Amino acid sequence: MDFKKTYQNEQRFSTITSIYPEEFDVLFRAFEPRWLQAHKHYNFRGKRRSKPLTSKQLLAPTKTLPTNREKLFFILYLYKINPLQDVAGATFDMDQGQVSRWKKVLTPILLQALKDLDLHAARNTEELIRLFRTRQRKKDKDENIDSMHIDVTERPIQRNKDKGAQRNDYSRKQAGHTIKNTIICDEYQFIHFAGFTWRGAIHDKAMVDEEVTSFGHPVFADLWLSKDAGYQGYLPSGINILEPFKPFRDNPITEFQKEFNRWVSSIRTVVEDAIGGVKRLRSAFERVRKFLTYRADQTLQVAVGLHNLRVSLRDSYSTKSSCVRANLVILDT
Repeated sequence: MDFKKTYQNEQRFSTITSIYPEEFDVLFRAFEPRWLQAHKHYNFRGKRRSKPLTSKQLLAPTKTLPTNREKLFFILYLYKINPLQDVAGATFDMDQGQVSRWKKVLTPILLQALKDLDLHAARNTEELIRLFRTRQRKKDKDENIDSMHIDVTERPIQRNKDKGAQRNDYSRKQAGHTIKNTIICDEYQFIHFAGFTWRGAIHDKAMVDEEVTSFGHPVFADLWLSKDAGYQGYLPSGINILEPFKPFRDNPITEFQKEFNRWVSSIRTVVEDAIGGVKRLRSAFERVRKFLTYRADQTLQVAVGLHNLRVSLRDSYSTKSSCVRANLVILDT
């Protein structure tokens, strides 16, 4: 694949990588130093070099993927298109083993570049508080966040041959074998928290009870957290809760409560849109061919980071957030 020609075609480039060329340039400025640092001290099999590369050796083109831009383009292509490795090898003129090694080498570098740009999601309560507090301080007063929204994203996996594992993987909600992650975003669709990978059978509330026990910092005090009926009974301290009414067999909900539920749903579209942004990468929604927990985690982190990159650099997301803010004003009054 010719990188230069693809780079000049904005629509095609976005289709292949999920980001525009100008967004690619922003990511590349963080990616290149991390690649040079890793390449200087480690070979392609992850083993430390006996002697670091010299400046001349470091800047020499590699046999496959000669330029650093092509390396970033290649790893984005793998996650966005999710091809078989033989297909990716034919596209980039390399064999299947080289594709596998390049993916193993470049994925941690891409994740570190996203982290350097402060686009990564927290994985536990302490990290969520630290990242959210820092990001709020960097924002202007008019851009401060008013709400958080929680939901779960699921990905199908192949059915395990072991019957015990099948029971752990089976999601009744999706009627299939899945893995799932908790997602928490704000009204701008920026994802601040992405939980660890769980088996499909575990309940959404049980996951978040283990991951985010409270929002115990003053920065969350005036915020609203919206959740759906799957989180009934989840009442973390430190934040205001917004949840729909749940009907029961002997206690149906009233018309007013139905109207309230529709209003809550209109607010919660923001988290559905955020999950849709994560699933722009085919690797984040297609069936996982070979399930390994750390690889599934890496895929989600890459998808979340690239989604946050688009949110940070595109004005359209700020426009969409105004609808959520307008609805929340009604609640505050």
